[in-house]
Amino acid sequence: MAHKFEGVKNPIKVASQLLSRSRIQDKHGRVQPLLVVSSGAHNFATEHSGPFQPNFVNEPTGSRIISPEEMVTQRAKDEWSYWKSKIEENPAMKHGEGTQRRPLEDTVGAVVLIRYHSVTGTLSDAEPNRLNICLAAGVSSGGILLKLPGRVGEAAIYGAGCWASERVAVSVSGTGEQIIRAALARTLGEAVERCLTIEHEHVDEGEEKDIHTEIERVMRVNFCELCDRLGEGNPQAGAIILIQDGSDDPHGNSPLDKARLYCIYTTESMAIGHASWDPKNSKLATKVSTTL
Repeated sequence: MAHKFEGVKNPIKVASQLLSRSRIQDKHGRVQPLLVVSSGAHNFATEHSGPFQPNFVNEPTGSRIISPEEMVTQRAKDEWSYWKSKIEENPAMKHGEGTQRRPLEDTVGAVVLIRYHSVTGTLSDAEPNRLNICLAAGVSSGGILLKLPGRVGEAAIYGAGCWASERVAVSVSGTGEQIIRAALARTLGEAVERCLTIEHEHVDEGEEKDIHTEIERVMRVNFCELCDRLGEGNPQAGAIILIQDGSDDPHGNSPLDKARLYCIYTTESMAIGHASWDPKNSKLATKVSTTL
């Protein structure tokens, strides 16, 4: 993960490069980093701004280095000026008080099912005739409006903003501090993993758990009720959850690349979209919330 640096067009691409390079053994025996911040993150982005293509997966190219001013849109500048003036006029103003205007939320998350050729031994030792499936999750955010300098949100905390395993990928958006306390992405992911273990391996037929029910339980008990106990009456979070729903065929060929996509949110609405190899199955929609 890469966090807290300026002048990079797509920070999530830097995070992807960092993850890819962490799989390559350092010639001096040093442990490769999984999280870089501040000037170190910017230096890494600058050094590796060109394309990086490991042998075993088609990674995205490096992100473009730009002036920080290029990343500030007029809309964002107007939003910042509006809320800054409101707070200066009334320092005691509560959230949403005296205005119908709401702050913009800008966190973007993604979960993806990837096809790739399997590897054994070294990174270059590929088996071209076998296609495998893996899951990945990502999240990228500019943070909250008028945030405290140095503040770190859920996007930079693995297990809070995103989490992935061989069968489940989760990406979360919302109020970062609330999400971090609940380690929400990992908590949701592990709950779904337990359901899949029961569902696919028949651990205990009497212990069957519905995935929908378990996702709702985690969001209610582990997130909303935790916020209530801490006196935070407005818990805000939304999550997208992708589950690999395939298995190897009897002849040991490529796994079936089926997937199930879930979403849950405590806010009034949440915009989600999904795309597939078949354009007919791609869709963009705004979900309107019901009471959790």
